[in-house]
Amino acid sequence: MIFPLTITGISTIYFLIRAQKYDGNIYDEKGKLRKGAWKEFIIPLIITGIALGFVIILIFISSQPTKITFTDEGFKIHGLYGEKISWESIPFIYLQRSGKDIILNFNIK
Repeated sequence: MIFPLTITGISTIYFLIRAQKYDGNIYDEKGKLRKGAWKEFIIPLIITGIALGFVIILIFISSQPTKITFTDEGFKIHGLYGEKISWESIPFIYLQRSGKDIILNFNIK
């Protein structure tokens, strides 16, 4: 995942900068950058950096393995969509064997 995200981030920033060439306020008729026009690049780069950072953080958090903690009151599923479930909210539990794996099935009230 790191390689595609890096390529996406670099290419996004590159294309944002290159697309500014068609803005008549930043480049003159000869295609040269006007004096002080580089300041126009700051806002798009900041917004892109924040968006890419947010996406990278979400991908990192969602890729973490799920952990389950059992307590006397119930159990807690850790992770992005974690939840605490009490034993009283589970009317029945049954185990199902699938090859070498054991699957825990239950319904919540």
